[in-house]
Amino acid sequence: MISESERTATVEAVTPMRCHTIRFWDFRAFAKKNPDVTRKLLQHVAGLVVKAQSRHTPQAEATPG
Repeated sequence: MISESERTATVEAVTPMRCHTIRFWDFRAFAKKNPDVTRKLLQHVAGLVVKAQSRHTPQAEATPG
C-alpha cells in the first residue's frame, strides 16, 4: 500500500473468517485522516528496514569505552 505496488498473500485460517481488502486510494484517504495510524505504520516500516539492513551489514566491532 505504501509503495503502490501490487501484492498478494496466501492466508490459511484455522477458524471461519472474513478477509477484507482496501483499494490504494481508499487507504491513502484513510492514512491522511488518521495521522496516528500513519505514524505507527511508518515506525513499523522503519523497523523492517533497520532489521533488513542489520542482516546484510557486518556488525561493527565493539570498541572499549
